Amino acid sequence: MLNEKNDPFLRIFCQRRFDFGENFVHASVIKMTGNFLITCTIEALAKAYALGIKCGVAPESLDTLSLDTLSLDTFLCSRIFESPIAKAYSPLIKSRIFVPADFKTNLEIKEIHLVLQTTNRVNALRPMADLVHKRLLTAIAKKRHEIDWSAIALSILEQAGV
Repeated sequence: MLNEKNDPFLRIFCQRRFDFGENFVHASVIKMTGNFLITCTIEALAKAYALGIKCGVAPESLDTLSLDTLSLDTFLCSRIFESPIAKAYSPLIKSRIFVPADFKTNLEIKEIHLVLQTTNRVNALRPMADLVHKRLLTAIAKKRHEIDWSAIALSILEQAGV
């Protein structure tokens, strides 16, 4: 909750601030669901890349906004799924370079555990949370816990054989 006492401090140290009202739990839920949505986006992008690669589309083709030479990367992230998240994680997935880590896999597993606990508490369906949880566990089992959480894409690409 923002107030006159902590507002000057937040202005100095925070890029952006959001006030979700008096109930601080709402802010935690919104943060948790935002991170969950990012993880689901990474999952979807990796699956799209795997399918494209399996069909012979070269993801490393020259990125351009020309419709004549539109690459898979440009098409997915500029035409179909334009978002800052897709634009940030698409190059990592395409290049398979996940270091340095902006957000480590072992931190995201904690977030997904919170999602799973919350869905249990409120009796919500959670098929994507279960899938992403398994991907993160696989990444950690493969010693990928210190690299960027987008490395869950590696298991998708590996399973696809690309």
